[in-house]
Amino acid sequence: MDIRLFPIPLQGRGTADVESLVSYIYRSAFEHGVRVGEFLRFINFYSSRTEGGPQGLSKVPQSLPVKSLIRPNHTTKAILNMLSSMSGQDLRSSVLIFLEDALGRSSGEVHPELRWCPECFKEMKVEGLPAYIKLIWHLVSISYCPHHRTPLTSKCPACFKEQVTFIRKYPIDYCQHCGYDLSCRDHLSFDDISNSWNCPHGDIYKLFEDLAEYEITLDKTGVPSSIEKIQEYYRKIGREDVLYKMFLKDELNSFLHKQNSISLKKVRRIAYHAGIPLADIISGNGNQSSEVLNPNWSRELPKELQRVGLKNKRKHSEVRKRIAEIMKAQQHPPSLKKVARLAEVSVGYIEYRFPDLVREIVKNYTASREKEMEQKRLRAKSSAMSFFVDAKYEQHTKSRKQAYRVLREETGLPKFVLKNAIKSAYEALYLD
Repeated sequence: MDIRLFPIPLQGRGTADVESLVSYIYRSAFEHGVRVGEFLRFINFYSSRTEGGPQGLSKVPQSLPVKSLIRPNHTTKAILNMLSSMSGQDLRSSVLIFLEDALGRSSGEVHPELRWCPECFKEMKVEGLPAYIKLIWHLVSISYCPHHRTPLTSKCPACFKEQVTFIRKYPIDYCQHCGYDLSCRDHLSFDDISNSWNCPHGDIYKLFEDLAEYEITLDKTGVPSSIEKIQEYYRKIGREDVLYKMFLKDELNSFLHKQNSISLKKVRRIAYHAGIPLADIISGNGNQSSEVLNPNWSRELPKELQRVGLKNKRKHSEVRKRIAEIMKAQQHPPSLKKVARLAEVSVGYIEYRFPDLVREIVKNYTASREKEMEQKRLRAKSSAMSFFVDAKYEQHTKSRKQAYRVLREETGLPKFVLKNAIKSAYEALYLD
């Protein structure tokens, strides 16, 4: 092991509140005083040149979405192995390992944004612990903090910006754009807090607890083995008819014979009805089933677990009203995809039902993006010209390369925008 990084401990190790890999990378980059991209290039550079070390990446991507660093894909595994080797930390628990072999088809389970619980950040600060993003907060199905029952948030309450950025100017519990303390929250009403007796995502938190406490085997055979044991159990007690009122027989058989991969949502539905913890289902211990099996439970399933046929029909007028409210509430015109996510409907549904709203959303979003890009171009031109003429930068070599290094750090503007502005300013001043 060739340790070349500060030994930054992974927070929450061995608990359901373990830190996510994204959070660990962001914190490490900040502690080393570099951007996230530079940090990743550094570990990749040394890993690729260390004999017997972990295999690096052929090229570190310019940007890495949160999703790609939470699911155990090729890139995530490579970064995980390099970081573990160079930091001396075992980081395997910082990714959603159960979304690989056991539940490989679970698309849409990881939230695209960084989310946090302000109350948890405040507790970390009081206890003198470094603030971090918990792995469980990355799951779409977790919308409330399991400890405080308060809603997770993804935007700074001061500047309303998201926190997914490779530029880490402040600790993770401060806004990377304006420096505002993210442990502060706007006033919450009683209705904003989840009831203690209604915990629709308790099965997920229990799964995280079990994964942290026990050595659980996670592979493709676990779920089919559990389904087989469930069927065998109810066959023996003569309740197969009740079993198939709860579950679609063809669906269960397809999973049993490995014809279809199974998703986290479907496993949660099976576990919920059969009264089995998720960890037991995934590990193949379906024989731990309780004797509780009530066909009426299908109407009590959490909304996100219900089959399409069991959901209430949408009232299109209410959905339209909700979309209009979302468009009005956003600080900047949202994309069609974001509107669909916030309204909890599909893009196709909006396109089919409300083509007039689609035109308005796309028009406003496109105009907003163009305006934003024009502002960035103007800012880049101003910054580039200042670099070559202002006394503030007289200690720097007046070259395009040096201008890019300095201004990239200062402005955080996109690479191509900044380089074009620097080129134009340089040519106007020195080549005419």
